[in-house]
Amino acid sequence: PKTPHVLENLLCTHGSGTIITPVSSQAAVSPALTLATLRRRAMLVLPGGSSPLGALSFAGAALELAEQIERKECPAPERIYVALGSSGTMAGLLLGAKLAGLDTEVVGVRVTPRIMANELTVAKLAGGTSTLLRKRAPEAPTHRFSPKQIKVIHDQIGRGYGESTDAAERGLELARECAGIHLDTTYTAKTFAGLIEDTVKRPPKGPV
Repeated sequence: PKTPHVLENLLCTHGSGTIITPVSSQAAVSPALTLATLRRRAMLVLPGGSSPLGALSFAGAALELAEQIERKECPAPERIYVALGSSGTMAGLLLGAKLAGLDTEVVGVRVTPRIMANELTVAKLAGGTSTLLRKRAPEAPTHRFSPKQIKVIHDQIGRGYGESTDAAERGLELARECAGIHLDTTYTAKTFAGLIEDTVKRPPKGPV
């Protein structure tokens, strides 16, 4: 849907000189990308762009968080809520939390179709990221992840990717009024709505 957030991204993409090719549906994205790759001898980056190498950056973010906690710059969070689109953010944070010894639950709020984002995709990517880390740094410990260990909230996506919901709109307004935080209805407002609902169901004892 042509929301303000989508239009802003399209304008930025167009302004960078990128060739934009419209497709008829989400299912048509991968075939169109593959065809363009063969024609132009380009590198193929699948929708979402998540990979073990990319997820390592989010593992690094968790290690940075652990350093900030150690320096007493912030408290240790009981939970971290993130938008779950193509699994990279959540997979990296899960691995990083393990590496840093953080007793923090990472919760994903799904904003893309279930076939793209679910407990299995997160577990596989987190495991693949751990394997890549071991190749680059053999001294790193091996971590394996089971889908049963992954916490995903599935009920905030509404009519689909990019489609706003009433809960997301309420979350957007609440974050803006109470904290001056600007969210978007594709990712972060849905995540904030999931945070609100989940903390009501499971009241946390520590920071979120």
